Amino acid sequence: MDEKKPSKRGRRKKQTPPLQDEDLLPLSKAETINIEQVFAQALRQYKDELLQKTSSHKKDLGHLTTIVEEYLSCFAIVGFSLEGDKVCIFNAQNAKDEGALVDHLRSTFIDIANNRP
Repeated sequence: MDEKKPSKRGRRKKQTPPLQDEDLLPLSKAETINIEQVFAQALRQYKDELLQKTSSHKKDLGHLTTIVEEYLSCFAIVGFSLEGDKVCIFNAQNAKDEGALVDHLRSTFIDIANNRP
């Protein structure tokens, strides 16, 4: 009563050859315009979504900066977002703070590099 399914190992999918220009039907002017409009609409939608995403990220980083400013006068946050985007927030109120922060970062990175096995 147990029926065995045929093994997929022996079967190969037939690969269809890539289409050549002579295999394609010529498009009418109306079809070409329609395709161009679809591409333009898709590009606009992609750009709008990217702009919304970017502004949302900047807003989130602004909130993070505000929270950290409650505890630190000057700081740098370096890392990656959950989506894998690079993040660098650098906040210093004046040139003196910026110089001190850069010097601290330099010495910290040198310590990290020297302590690596």
